[in-house]
Amino acid sequence: MKKIILVFFVISFLSQKSFSQVIVDDVNINELGIDVIELLAVPKSYVEYSIYVDYGVKWKLFKRQKISNKDGVLQEFNTPIASLNFFLSNGWELVQYSRVSSSVSYILKLKE
Repeated sequence: MKKIILVFFVISFLSQKSFSQVIVDDVNINELGIDVIELLAVPKSYVEYSIYVDYGVKWKLFKRQKISNKDGVLQEFNTPIASLNFFLSNGWELVQYSRVSSSVSYILKLKE
């Protein structure tokens, strides 16, 4: 009986990780084998932010990245915390936080 419970636990754990997906410009960053990303929130105005994900590839600061969930639904974030909550619910954990002026940077790592 204990072996059956263990097997269900392992299958459940593995399937949970495979369902966590963050798509950035048509790339599932959860499956790239990278350990750390930077989530950067840059103010557009006093109350609006642009969210960028630095996952180790060249990107343009003023080109808007498309961030979507596993179903391909484009995510719109009203605040830096909203973007952080999205990543935390999709398999990432917060390592470090910093704020420079009104920009916010979160260093995240993929949960093991």
